[in-house]
Amino acid sequence: MMKDSAEGFRNAISLFEKSLDYSLDEYGKNASLGHLHFCDALAASEEFNYTLDFSDYEKAAKHFTAASTHFTSAGFSVQSIHVEACKLLLDARAELSRSNRDLDPVGGASGFELAFELLRGAADAFSRSHQTAKQREVLSLLKSVKERHGFVKRLAATSKTVSRVSPTVAFPTPASGEESPFGHSRFTGSQIDVDYESSRSHDTQKTEVSLELRVSNIGTEPIQIVRIENVVPNAASVTIVSTNARVNNGAIIPDRKNTVPMNVETFQWKLDIGNSPVIVKPNIVYVDEKGRERSYKLPARVIASSPMLDYLVKEFITDYSERRLPPERSGWRTLTNIGGALKVPRSHLYGEPRWGHAYGRPLETLIDSEIVESRTFPGERGRGGHILKVRLAHETEIAKRYLEERGRSTADYGTLASPIIAKKQEQKPFQVSGVADR
Repeated sequence: MMKDSAEGFRNAISLFEKSLDYSLDEYGKNASLGHLHFCDALAASEEFNYTLDFSDYEKAAKHFTAASTHFTSAGFSVQSIHVEACKLLLDARAELSRSNRDLDPVGGASGFELAFELLRGAADAFSRSHQTAKQREVLSLLKSVKERHGFVKRLAATSKTVSRVSPTVAFPTPASGEESPFGHSRFTGSQIDVDYESSRSHDTQKTEVSLELRVSNIGTEPIQIVRIENVVPNAASVTIVSTNARVNNGAIIPDRKNTVPMNVETFQWKLDIGNSPVIVKPNIVYVDEKGRERSYKLPARVIASSPMLDYLVKEFITDYSERRLPPERSGWRTLTNIGGALKVPRSHLYGEPRWGHAYGRPLETLIDSEIVESRTFPGERGRGGHILKVRLAHETEIAKRYLEERGRSTADYGTLASPIIAKKQEQKPFQVSGVADR
């Protein structure tokens, strides 16, 4: 297994070295160098896991750092976070190895405590880079290390001598799990890497959002980008689009051209959003060298909030933090509550069932994206019939990402309910990346 893996990394490194000759700009060059150093780091990290030779650890750490730097320069911030997560996992493994060799129980206990903190950082970084399977694996390791840490601390308190303590922890390689592989095996054939960011106009009189999306061909074949879907919400209109694309039926249609391996195509457009929330879920459709159509969907994101969404977030936090309601009962509000609080027209909340709309467009957009949920409750306080209520769907991935991007942690509701969130926060630009599978 080690021999096959090492050979695969060597082949990948060779390909990325050659790709440098075909990189037409700094984006492509930095993307190639990022992947090259990442493969070097994975190879050295696997060797360290097998030999526990700290020269391999130092080599892996050096290449992880270089890979993160080049991915950041290429504009692939999420890939950079993924590399940092892998580096933290390597650091934790190294610290556990040192602790196992330390016969001083106090020193061993402090080593396990440091390893625990490194694993917590790795789990958080894997979460932010959308590597959910890897995050779950690291969280399971945290539990094992925590138990072992407690054991070593007890030994330190009761004995001045301790035999070698070896935690039964199996560290996975960084490219396994449900997420897309990040090593050499993912780059053959037609593959793309996607990164996008948004920014809101600082002019309070304007209701515009600017977006820039970059598609990098990281495979070995030329591709043609056909369209970019789900990036123009129904309630928004495109005011400006870059010269290499046009807008058609809510999609960005690039000019048809071949994108050779390691080249990056950049598309920009500006949206007039009014007071509506803007939620995008980019789907990049492209064809490979043989004309086969492929696509990749990025997770849904809120790139511009709305008064209705801000209200529902505030009400959820008020119920939980001030009224001390349990999470399952927090945040529910009737449409009448919302209309009265926001002074919005009835059409923003209630739809026309005969036209297939159960809710008004602003509310329907939030429910369809799963950041808001609805539920029918039985009559309360003597009222008959059923009552429809909605709230922030705080357990969904899009809601967690939205709160995190606004500086609010959902790790526990105590943090979420911090008084600072009652202040009006300016939404900061964010970046998202994804990789298309073959």
